Amino acid sequence: MTTPILEPDTRPDAQGDSPKRFGWITISVAIVGGLVVAGTLTSAVFNNLRDVMRDETTITQSVSGVSSLRVDAESVGMEIQFGDVSEAELRVETRGFRSASEWQLETEGGELSVERVSGGRGGGPFGGEQELTLTLPKTLEGEDLDAQITVTSGAASIEGDFGDLVIETNSGASNFDGSAANLTATTGSGASNIDADVAGELVLSTSSGALNAVFGGTQPTSINISLESGFGSVSLPDGEYKVESNLNESGAANVNVRQSDSSKSTLSVSVGSGLLTVE
Repeated sequence: MTTPILEPDTRPDAQGDSPKRFGWITISVAIVGGLVVAGTLTSAVFNNLRDVMRDETTITQSVSGVSSLRVDAESVGMEIQFGDVSEAELRVETRGFRSASEWQLETEGGELSVERVSGGRGGGPFGGEQELTLTLPKTLEGEDLDAQITVTSGAASIEGDFGDLVIETNSGASNFDGSAANLTATTGSGASNIDADVAGELVLSTSSGALNAVFGGTQPTSINISLESGFGSVSLPDGEYKVESNLNESGAANVNVRQSDSSKSTLSVSVGSGLLTVE
């Protein structure tokens, strides 16, 4: 009878090999975790710095011979008003990695303009906030001052009386409280709010945004409201209107005004795929 000989098991221990085989996972997780923590700390530091870092300046400009105003409010908060000042004043307040010197106030050919200095869109990836306040002399207020205000990814608040006023709200929001001899307000993907008196021509156009407008005083001589999509609510002065409408099947308009074919105040309404209420 032969006695079996048991050979020792020389195969590597599977459990003993685990640390070598999967150790890189532990290291990778630790590295990623460290990066996340570092990123969080860095973000917190820069956020704190942005809250602390503030800049402020006031720019003045003579308004002698000025008959028009042009403002480009891009990625800022803008307030336009009339006050007890002898010159136009632009106050710029910044917070974060932005400089108050990015903006300029200039006059040329009778036009007063507020615009960003060429190449002045600094701030890096951490950005910052900017608020602008333009105060105009009360002597400029009225029908002799025309204005064009453009809002892009920002917000603008406009108060006062103007001649021909054009407000373009590409994105962001605009608010107008005052009067204009003639008013053209176009809204892209933003929101426009209007509370005004307009005695002349009134043109309201909305692509895909929201329009809320209330008009008082004298009836405008002509009103043209165009809504491609989005929503619009327009309240007109009491009176009779000669109404013309053009509605697509996908659009809806509720025009609730007194109508008369002999009225000198015309109202034209065009709706694509949006919803419009006029009263």
